[in-house]
Amino acid sequence: MRFIVTIAWVIFFFTWFLFFPNKALAIRQSATVSFCYLIFIFSNFFFHVRYSVPGLLNQKKYGLFILAILITVSISSLLRIPLVKFMSGGVFGGRSIPTGISIFRDSFLNILIALVCMLFTRILIDKIHLQQNILQMQVAKDKAELDFLKAQFNPHFLFNALHSIYGHIDKSNQAARKMLITFSEMLRYQLYECNEDLVDISSEINYIRNYVTLQRSRVEENLIIDMEIDNSLNGERIIPMLLITFIENAFKYVSNHDQIPNWVRIRLAKDSSGLLFQVANSREINSRVENSGGIGIANAKRRLNLLYPDRHEFSIRELPDLFEVNLKLFV
Repeated sequence: MRFIVTIAWVIFFFTWFLFFPNKALAIRQSATVSFCYLIFIFSNFFFHVRYSVPGLLNQKKYGLFILAILITVSISSLLRIPLVKFMSGGVFGGRSIPTGISIFRDSFLNILIALVCMLFTRILIDKIHLQQNILQMQVAKDKAELDFLKAQFNPHFLFNALHSIYGHIDKSNQAARKMLITFSEMLRYQLYECNEDLVDISSEINYIRNYVTLQRSRVEENLIIDMEIDNSLNGERIIPMLLITFIENAFKYVSNHDQIPNWVRIRLAKDSSGLLFQVANSREINSRVENSGGIGIANAKRRLNLLYPDRHEFSIRELPDLFEVNLKLFV
């Protein structure tokens, strides 16, 4: 970085020398005058970068910042008057010595214009670096949050215990063995396929079907499960373990009526713009659906905002006897 800054100053010096020399003076005289200009410009620049920008501009004291620039430029212009007269008369032996007013006017304008351009460039570069740092920090933060969310779906110790449990189930109890195999497939998907940001939707659908199969085997007979999944869905990429969060919520908070049906409805299809997902369940009148928790709706919404920013539509419809989630992903 320091090497780049040094090169920039050298380029600036030669640019100044080429475009702002006094044509009436010799090359040596022009170079000397330009170099003296740069001394005042650099002094002003480093002073304001070190003190005025952090102490005034960054604190939004704009009036004081402008006043500080005008004061330092005025001081530099005044100091340059005797220097120019000395160099014009004593060093170069010029016959025509500029007046103090003309020296001050020219010095003030030249130093001010150069200083403003240099400060603007420095502030712009600092802002770009700051934005890059903020973006890197946000990416790292988002990744850490996603890793934390994924960690909640990786119970490794359960998978290792399943083999022992399966061996202790009586062979005549085929229903229990089938449930355990289904659960093993679900756990294997969590452990070995959910480590990517996106997975094939067919794998996610298979996981949903296994989950619903387990629910059918354990729920009461008066619970109606209606699931419709478009068989043509294939090839799309989706966040792993996203849709199942809402389905789990539906089974967890479904109503438990004795006289009227209890139901869970699941829909997953595709149209020209993206994936359409809906899950709804009957609910107890005046019951409250929990929206927080380790793997609840709040976390699912957070994952959507992180991985589908401005590429999803999410809504919840609550009625006294119904809770419904609608999600559209623009994939």
